[in-house]
Amino acid sequence: MATTRVIRSENFPDLGDEILFPRLSDAKLAWLAERGERRTFEPGDVLYEHAVRDAPFFVIERGLVELVDRKPGKDVYVAQADSRTFIGDIAAFTGEPTISACVAVEQTDVIEFDRAGLRTLVARWPELGEHIFRTLLARRAWHEAEGHGIMRLIAPRGSRRAFEVRDLLERNLLPVRWYDVDTDEESAAMLDWLDIPREETPVLVHATHVLRNPSAAQVARSLGLRAEVDGERFDLVVLGAGPAGLAAAVYGGSEGLRTFVAEAWAPGGQAGTSTRIENYLGFPSGISGTELTRNATLQARRFDAVLSSFHSAVELADRAASAGLVDRVVDRDDRRVVHLHLTTKGADILARLSAAHLEELARLAPLVQRLTTDVDDPWSPPPIDP
Repeated sequence: MATTRVIRSENFPDLGDEILFPRLSDAKLAWLAERGERRTFEPGDVLYEHAVRDAPFFVIERGLVELVDRKPGKDVYVAQADSRTFIGDIAAFTGEPTISACVAVEQTDVIEFDRAGLRTLVARWPELGEHIFRTLLARRAWHEAEGHGIMRLIAPRGSRRAFEVRDLLERNLLPVRWYDVDTDEESAAMLDWLDIPREETPVLVHATHVLRNPSAAQVARSLGLRAEVDGERFDLVVLGAGPAGLAAAVYGGSEGLRTFVAEAWAPGGQAGTSTRIENYLGFPSGISGTELTRNATLQARRFDAVLSSFHSAVELADRAASAGLVDRVVDRDDRRVVHLHLTTKGADILARLSAAHLEELARLAPLVQRLTTDVDDPWSPPPIDP
């Protein structure tokens, strides 16, 4: 049986860093304790594993934990956290795979919140929520900068399948780095250690999990990018997660509608690929497409919207007699049909909106007809003489 080497990083972050490890007052700890679940972990207990979805959010009342970057054949200890702070990165809020494992070093008393509890916490105390978001995002940035918990994509430089996988991961805001098997000696050695021939690349290494020559669809399923919602009921179904779709999810969720967003590839749309957006309302100094996408998806998830990547919508079928509207969403790879039911509340709201919009469109139709027929199009071809 292969042994796992234990390595300790030489660059543990400073526990005195006020951004990465904010200290909670007695009043905040007491407020949190009233709303969360108190638990105690013994030395060696795992609070959560690396690369698992929906890990809890933990506040440490007293004790000490260490964060571990699991890799094939080795565990790299990268950071510690102690009393009167909280642990985790932005995955604690989004539910995406964790970027490290968390292990108790000594007896550790914590206050635990599941994702729903964390959303409630943020809504009930927005100022504390802002501090939590700032820290969770800063920790993700620190991990990425140090190279800890990053998925490793090993492939030749010209691999088209590897390009698709990397684009899917990066557009879904999951940290990944490409290692050219022809030039990176460590990656070539890892393939030898895993007994994977070069012909079976690309290889995606995520914690201790290894995917050989995966398609984008296989990666999406493995990481849980596509939400499992078959047969569930929603008040609002949004097709497409560009800026408009994400805005619709925020507005719907903020009005109490249970909202589902189906996106064929990744959130953000074309705007999400922009290095800098200068003309978006509310950002006078501009914002990158990645930042805009991350902020919008976090805001939508704050209102409990379900975002699902690699989901293609193929039909909206009227089933008013039985269950309202049904959105049939099909997975690209295996063409599996997923049925979503739009509730009566959602259908009624859409009907009222549709009636109002149709009335307005009917009023404007004559004007639109005149504009489109009377105004010369400068780009139209010249008339042909008879």
